[in-house]
Amino acid sequence: MDNKGQLYIEYIFLFIIVIMIILISVQLISEENELNIALNCAKSGAYEGTLVDSISIYSIKEYNSLYSNRHLFNPKRIKILKIDYYKSNYNSSFKKINIEIKVTATSDFNLSNTEKSTLSQIINNRIRRSIVYGFHNEDKTDAPYYNICYSNRFVYRTEDVNWV
Repeated sequence: MDNKGQLYIEYIFLFIIVIMIILISVQLISEENELNIALNCAKSGAYEGTLVDSISIYSIKEYNSLYSNRHLFNPKRIKILKIDYYKSNYNSSFKKINIEIKVTATSDFNLSNTEKSTLSQIINNRIRRSIVYGFHNEDKTDAPYYNICYSNRFVYRTEDVNWV
């Protein structure tokens, strides 16, 4: 009779451990899934930004920012080489972790540093916009700039594009 009681307690103990492992796994899987969604959106946005820059079809806001650099309206080839991200400090205003997104790109067009910066802003704007739409936060951002870009656990920021 004593052995059956001990066996019952051991099964309960194992059941509790399995439940704890499942709960921890669900949390980690959920975070990774959210990051994967954001990075897929970032990739889509970066390619959209390079496409917009390549064929020179801009929104009114983008057109006005480029107007002084009219030769940027010429078609050019921009290629995304790499999209990296890293977790940085905790954002106390959003109570979420910051994720910094960094794009590495190249162009066959000879660009000055200010032109690279302008095209970087367009690419980064499209990345943030894509993440906003990916997490359905369109009503919680400052369109068309999309400076506020977040999901349930993370706040996403874009760094200037690294041109090689």
